[in-house]
Amino acid sequence: MPDSPQYSGSDSQPDLNVHRSFFDRHGFPPWLVGFIWLILAAGLFQLVGGLLMFVLVYMRVGSIAMGDMSALTQHMDLVLISNSTGQLLFLGLATLIIAYLAAPPGKLTGFLRLKTDSRTGTLSLLSVGIILAIQPTIWFLSWVNSLLPLPCALEAMEGPQIELIAQLLASDLSILFLVLNIALVPSICEEIMFRGFLMRMLERSWGIILAIIASGVLFGFFHLRLSQVIPLSTLGILLAWVTWRSGSLLPAFIIHLINNGGAVVAAKQYPELLEMSEQATMPSPLLLLGSLVVTGYLISLYYRVSKQK
Repeated sequence: MPDSPQYSGSDSQPDLNVHRSFFDRHGFPPWLVGFIWLILAAGLFQLVGGLLMFVLVYMRVGSIAMGDMSALTQHMDLVLISNSTGQLLFLGLATLIIAYLAAPPGKLTGFLRLKTDSRTGTLSLLSVGIILAIQPTIWFLSWVNSLLPLPCALEAMEGPQIELIAQLLASDLSILFLVLNIALVPSICEEIMFRGFLMRMLERSWGIILAIIASGVLFGFFHLRLSQVIPLSTLGILLAWVTWRSGSLLPAFIIHLINNGGAVVAAKQYPELLEMSEQATMPSPLLLLGSLVVTGYLISLYYRVSKQK
């Protein structure tokens, strides 16, 4: 005998809340939940990661003064471990808990697009081609971004971050350790946060087009580097689009991993590339044109394959 429907308050009216998420039952707008959690997760990630970094360095050396960045640069492995721990705790694990409250009961996997289908393998291969082909275009957007005037205060804020990245890549840490902490962990955690949770919440309130654009731009600003906000936002929009078209986080994760991991490997093997990126020069017009043509073709192919179901 089939199970009887659940009822609330009346023998004739089924309880529709049984199929609604916790936030829906309590009247929270999805876009507001997404924004609030993004701010909280980013803040907690930075706070806990920073505190853990000082604790670990203190345990290793015995003493450290708050704000003593010179001491931290001598322990780059602990800096990366602390950063990765903060991401895993708040952008990853805690976001899964919030998503559980935002998803319809029993639908968490589909809600976050943590799934695959018969198209995912082909779309993942196309994603590899797209991220490789678009690199000169990202390079061009970085150059355009460098032409925009920034307040001196913001440039001063970015200086230590850029210097820290350069010291990380110039350190004697192994490529595997760097790729794990700079590429793999951010790829997992940021994709769950932005393309899994945030885009879905914005999509429910504003529709998919605005959700793709907004989540991509927020991804750009999330990294707190206004000198790179245009290329990072463009990359975020691309990641959101491939996630929506594929219905899976896997292609976006692959793009993210190759983009970050490739930069790490290239900078370790060819340090002069890091100096070139800091100079923000314009790529050759022929290289840029080729990038646009090949990227456009691969994106159109991705669109056609993603329509097959």
